[in-house]
Amino acid sequence: MNEIICQAIQEKRLLSFSYKGHSRVVEPHTHGVSTANNEYLRCYQVTGGSISGKVPGWKMMTTSKINGLSITDDTFDNPRDGYKKMIVAWTEYIANCNNCKHSRCGAFIKYRSKGK
Repeated sequence: MNEIICQAIQEKRLLSFSYKGHSRVVEPHTHGVSTANNEYLRCYQVTGGSISGKVPGWKMMTTSKINGLSITDDTFDNPRDGYKKMIVAWTEYIANCNNCKHSRCGAFIKYRSKGK
């Protein structure tokens, strides 16, 4: 799953998946690890359902709850308004759309948020 998320972020391609019982299509922006050691995807949901009912909009999703993940052929340009590159509660940034760095895929080098 990490490789797919990182590829989509690097290539600025939309992701399609099911999350908490809803089909979703998102623009992936940041993939990282929280201080509780959970992996998250920060994304802008463009279509599909949501428990909050707020679509389109920014979402933070636990990657372990994502099912049926696939990259679409659709692309996006730049981050939407409201994009925050750094998320304070994260200890590791696996990839983000402005500066992809990834150790788990072997394609990039991870970095820590502390001291950055």
